[in-house]
Amino acid sequence: MLYANVDTKHFVPIPGNNNVQQPEQRDQIIYGMRVALRFKFCNDDGTPFVLNDSDTFCCGGDINFIHDDDLMFYAGHDDCRIVSAADGEIEVMVDSTSDVFGAKANHSNTLMYIQVKRHRAGDLLGETLLQDTVYAQPAVMTTEGAPTAAQPEYTPTAGMLAIMRAGEETQFAVAADAPDSEWSGDATAESRWKRSRNRAAGGEWSDPEPLLGGPQGDTGPKGDKGDKGDKGDIGPQGPKGEPGKDGADGADGADGADGADGASFYTYIAYATAATGAGFSLSPSGRKYRAEIVSPVPLDPPQLGDFSGAEWVKFAGDDGKNFQEIAVADTGQSVTAVTRIVFENATVRAGVDGEVIVSMNAPGLMNAAFTGYSQLNGRTKLSAWINGGGSAGGGNSSMYDNCDAPLQVAAAAKTNYSIFKGEL
Repeated sequence: MLYANVDTKHFVPIPGNNNVQQPEQRDQIIYGMRVALRFKFCNDDGTPFVLNDSDTFCCGGDINFIHDDDLMFYAGHDDCRIVSAADGEIEVMVDSTSDVFGAKANHSNTLMYIQVKRHRAGDLLGETLLQDTVYAQPAVMTTEGAPTAAQPEYTPTAGMLAIMRAGEETQFAVAADAPDSEWSGDATAESRWKRSRNRAAGGEWSDPEPLLGGPQGDTGPKGDKGDKGDKGDIGPQGPKGEPGKDGADGADGADGADGADGASFYTYIAYATAATGAGFSLSPSGRKYRAEIVSPVPLDPPQLGDFSGAEWVKFAGDDGKNFQEIAVADTGQSVTAVTRIVFENATVRAGVDGEVIVSMNAPGLMNAAFTGYSQLNGRTKLSAWINGGGSAGGGNSSMYDNCDAPLQVAAAAKTNYSIFKGEL
């Protein structure tokens, strides 16, 4: 590795150490070889001299710089490459097989000058990064031809490559003599002229050149419809949009036309004593059937014939019935219009088909004793002590075990006696 200070253009022992390095401490180039030399460029303070990836390089060596003969070696841009732009390091392939190299390196430790130039994009002449000496050593080798000498009055290959890498900058205008303010980097349909220059070097613009373009031709005929393409895949569902704002309230609608006048109707209610309308009256007193009609004209007053199509509905129940007169044997009394019979010292149990069986404490009571008892509605025989009387005695036999028919009752109200309402 050869270290070079770009400020002094000389070799240094290491970056940051700017003492003079003797030639014998540097790499030497021997005749008849192809060798890769590594150069690392640094600033005066030892920091790397940062390069650009688009930079190109060339390197030459000779015992003098008179240029009236061929150089000992020349490495163009194809023989130079950037190893690390950030570290300022390049590699140069040196061909020392030429006859010129062998003729000039004719003794040991021949002092040979080396120059390294860099061309940045758009830089035609380039800049020298290194100009110092190394030893060229002779050797007995077969030569393979001498490189041509560098011609300073012509652009070197590396310089041409640097120009091409910079690219061209082009502007367009409507007229060739348009002022600079009317030239633009974007071509329009009205543009008719162009001019160009090197993008990096800048400088003067080239002479305007006409654009190859004429007036627009007529539209061609419509081509045949192509085949339908395959259906594309369904794209992912987009995000849900924000709810829209409520719309403004609409204007009030016009008032509707007035409706037709409604017809008047009259409701009448009448009462009767039967579903046939018998006993017709406008008063409900003493009547259990009711009918309603609606008339488009007033009726003053309504008559039975007005309700001829109406349905007579019973709205009041019939009056309840009373028991017939019952004689009380113990006291020789009788009770008329009986509505309730109370059994004392009796028990009640359920029979079948809604029957209720009442059992009395009537010890020793036989069938013969029922002969003189009263009958209720011609069905159930009651003892003479049903209204609270009765004979004292023991035994638990029921007086109804031998009755002609069981007592039919509606409900039992108490534990030791029953209250019966309605018909028995």
